[in-house]
Parts: sequence; C-alpha cells; structure tokens
Amino acid sequence: MYIKKTSIIIISILFGTGCATPLKRQYSKPVEELRCSDIGNISSTEGKSKYQIEFVNSLDQTVNMFWINYEGEEELKQTMLPGDSWGVDTYVTHPWVVRNNSGKCIAFYNSKSRVFIEIK
Repeated sequence: MYIKKTSIIIISILFGTGCATPLKRQYSKPVEELRCSDIGNISSTEGKSKYQIEFVNSLDQTVNMFWINYEGEEELKQTMLPGDSWGVDTYVTHPWVVRNNSGKCIAFYNSKSRVFIEIK
C-alpha cells in the first residue's frame, strides 16, 4: 500500500492500525508501507540515498527492530523498551520490520525520506 501523500516530511505511522498521519513539516517523497505477508519476498538493494529514521516505542511492550539485508534475511538492529527512541542512518532501498517479543510482525515498511515513526 502506498500512502498517497506527496508532501510528507515527517510522519507518524501508527503500527497495528495501518494508517499514517502527516505532521507539520512537509516534503516530497512518499513512504512505502509493506505488508507483513511480503516478508521473505523483499530485500535491501544497493543504497544510494541515505536518510535517517527515528523510532519511538509508544507501546507498553518491548519491540525489536530488524533491517532486511541484501539476502532478504532479518538482522536485529535494536531492541526498544516502552518509551525508548532510536535514530538510525539507513537508505531508501532498505526495508525495516518491527516485531514484538513473541516475534509477531507489527509493521514492515520502506521509507523514501527522513521520517519519525511512532510505534503505537
């Protein structure tokens, strides 16, 4: 699913609800929201456009942040406790998966710009 906003600079994705809410700052590249069922079919490709993503865990549970590598395998990059925030440099062509401690996919996406992700 593509979010049809073409002027988003910072967004908040509400994981588990499948929606994205634009915040005040604007910019031109959309965010690609992927389906958890696509895990295993999508991998990172050569990264040319670097950006930073910031995650904030607003859930009352721990979540694990996985980067999907070039072979399509998940690599754990960060464990976030409730209330934690974490910023990471990444590339436009590098997808990310958010999982709970039970391993359930909460979200799977690839951003095409600098974003703020609130996990709710």
